[in-house]
Amino acid sequence: MNYRRYKTRQAAKADIIDYIEPFYNQKGRHATLGNISPAEYELNYLKTA
Repeated sequence: MNYRRYKTRQAAKADIIDYIEPFYNQKGRHATLGNISPAEYELNYLKTA
């Protein structure tokens, strides 16, 4: 197993995001989002919030 200790919660969160992000396609369309990309969905959400 690969264990890491982080000084802060923010450092751990940043490392996790850096690990996950390449596996999650931000540009591909997703049927559950109405056939738009996650990036477009988030942008639309932020515009209406």
